[in-house]
Amino acid sequence: KYHWRRAMQLLDFLCDDHSMPNEFTDNSITIAMLYNNVITSFAKAGEISKAMQLFTDMCQRRIASNNSIPITTYHALMSACASSDRYWKDALKLFEECTTNNSHELDVYTYTIAIRACARGRKVSRALALLQEVKDKDLPL
Repeated sequence: KYHWRRAMQLLDFLCDDHSMPNEFTDNSITIAMLYNNVITSFAKAGEISKAMQLFTDMCQRRIASNNSIPITTYHALMSACASSDRYWKDALKLFEECTTNNSHELDVYTYTIAIRACARGRKVSRALALLQEVKDKDLPL
């Protein structure tokens, strides 16, 4: 239940040790994976604001290959936001970031999360438009 605390302690240790890189290098792939795991742990624990803060930190430090945040990180954060009355709009902002970023191939899972966020916010026309995009892209349902 509180695995995010242990993961955050490890991340804090790395930051305090000044071994945390400011930009992605071949040796920092484990750092990117750790960020991803902590963000996922926060999201699963319902600690959405902490997940979003860490996501922002990850982006600012450019801890990702080719400055591209892993799609799994987007999925974890979007899913947590989509399930929240407070953060559903953030899920759609993250979805838009994925679409404008063009560094990720959007899959049916990404669209499903965005549609869930629309449902949470009662944005029926937006949800239908996203469903039409899925059909237009011929993504498997």
